[in-house]
Amino acid sequence: MYLKGQPLFAFGHGLSYTKFKYGRVKLSARRIAAEGQVTAALDITNTGQREGDEVVQLYIHEVKPL
Repeated sequence: MYLKGQPLFAFGHGLSYTKFKYGRVKLSARRIAAEGQVTAALDITNTGQREGDEVVQLYIHEVKPL
């Protein structure tokens, strides 16, 4: 708001005042049918010295058979 120049990162770029450790992602299934669904879960631990919140994003894509 008071910066007289260009910010180094866009708002919400992912910078935080603490650190997080991500556990391994666990999926309810390895494959998803065309109209199916899968559940993903993982543990996140705040390993820093300050309180913080984290938002996890999961990106998937279709794998076409050879």
